[in-house]
Amino acid sequence: MMNLEGYEVKHRAFGDGVISRADEKYVTVRFANAEKTFVYPDAFNGFMTLTDAAASEAVAADVAASLAAKNAEAENRAREREMQMNHGIVIPGSRIPAEPRTDFSAEDDSSEEL
Repeated sequence: MMNLEGYEVKHRAFGDGVISRADEKYVTVRFANAEKTFVYPDAFNGFMTLTDAAASEAVAADVAASLAAKNAEAENRAREREMQMNHGIVIPGSRIPAEPRTDFSAEDDSSEEL
């Protein structure tokens, strides 16, 4: 991550501002009426843009890497969940029954025709 302090930004809701602090996790921006802290690099994914083109490219690379990492993590969780389901493991808090229900009867039908 490059040093972003002093760079100008445009935010969708807060308008123009200047980055006053930045680290690997957060970026703090001073706007006309307030100072706000945002998650880095997520804030630059559609909410805020840098006015400097070179800095914007560097941040775009960080945004792309962050999105790739999040997608990989989601895929790993999905694969893990599928493996657990294939082995009959019920995940605590899930709404998926351990065994599919096959004993449907008219007594169980709570819907009524209007």
